Amino acid sequence: MSCSKVALIYDAHQLKRRRRFRLAAVLTAISLLAALFALYQVAFAYTWSTSTVDGTGTNVGPYTSIAAVDASNLFISYYDGTNGDLKFARSTNGGSTWSTSIVDGTGMVGQYTSIAAVDASTIFISYHDYSNIGLKFAKSTNGGTSWSTSIVDHSDMVGLYTSIAAVDASTIFISYHDYL
Repeated sequence: MSCSKVALIYDAHQLKRRRRFRLAAVLTAISLLAALFALYQVAFAYTWSTSTVDGTGTNVGPYTSIAAVDASNLFISYYDGTNGDLKFARSTNGGSTWSTSIVDGTGMVGQYTSIAAVDASTIFISYHDYSNIGLKFAKSTNGGTSWSTSIVDHSDMVGLYTSIAAVDASTIFISYHDYL
């Protein structure tokens, strides 16, 4: 059974409670299981090392998402709860050092973030805008140096639990939860 069918079953049950699940991307259950199996193999086959990405504030780092285009170029999107901002971190040396910046600092934004990258320059982030109760999208074409943002959906209470995938620079899929 594909995830789209599972999503439709979920949608039918949630409509009874006035909740809808919007799905803009489709994954098959088989590919999802394959991805989970690969993650399981990696988690138990290697020794993990940790590093601090952003040590500022007292509530920095909830709602994280990570993308890697190769072993050196790593990208993280996350919420800065201290300031209510969507932030971005980039490492060009496999996570040894990080540079951070604010992607969107207008209002309380950045919860339920998801990140995707098609190469070291082209990066996409989907996230929730709590202040305006909507789903937003950020795009960088210069490796995260600058960002353009836009509203994807601004109806009712949308944009929770986002997930983004990019096939290339012009084919982007976002799934998210519509609460009402």
